[in-house]
Amino acid sequence: MRADRKKTLRNKKSKDNIKSLLKTMRRTPSVNTLQKVQSSLDKAVKTKLLHKNKASRLKSRLSTLLLSGKSASVGKVTPRKKPVKKPARKTSPKKK
Repeated sequence: MRADRKKTLRNKKSKDNIKSLLKTMRRTPSVNTLQKVQSSLDKAVKTKLLHKNKASRLKSRLSTLLLSGKSASVGKVTPRKKPVKKPARKTSPKKK
């Protein structure tokens, strides 16, 4: 088997493992699953499978999920409300 195919299979297996751990953490947050997820994310960063900032962001969101006690709210981005623009004032031309 060619080396690139081996690496592709290895990377796919690692990514699938991370995704399944993230799903279990979001469904039933616990300290043990958080440790497993953080460990697998750190390993993925070490092998350059994930960017370090993405792993850091995921770990932060999962730890806040654990602290808040909510489930399935992490990972969903809520849209920000747009500020309401005030209508421009009409100015009359100045008379000279």
